[in-house]
Amino acid sequence: MGIGFDLILKTGEAAQILIVDDMPTNIKVLLSMLDDDSDVRVATSGREALNFLAKGQPPPDLIVLDVMMPEMDGYQVCATLKGQVATRDVPVIAVTAMVSMRVSPSGMAATVTGSTA
Repeated sequence: MGIGFDLILKTGEAAQILIVDDMPTNIKVLLSMLDDDSDVRVATSGREALNFLAKGQPPPDLIVLDVMMPEMDGYQVCATLKGQVATRDVPVIAVTAMVSMRVSPSGMAATVTGSTA
C-alpha cells in the first residue's frame, strides 16, 4: 500500500491513473504514493500519453502530469487533453520540481480546468 492515496471509485473499483513524467525517479516517487490497488499506467512523454489516450480505450480516472518535459511540456499536453471530448473531464494533477514558476498558479489552473476566469 502507498503512503496515503487510496483511490477507490464510488463503484468500488480501483481508480485508473495515468502518470506522465519523463524522469524515472519522479515516476518511482509517484508510484510509491499510490495505493497498490490502483491501475496505474505510465507514459514517459506528452506525445506517448496522447498516443495512448487516442487508442480508443476508456480514459483514466485521473492524470498525474509533469509540467516540465522536453518536446511537449505539461501545459501543452493539458491543453490538448482539455480540447478533446474524451478527456476534457478527466481531472489532472500537475506536478513539478520547479522552484519558481514563470506562469502563475492561476494560469496553470486555467490550463488544467480549461477555463479563463
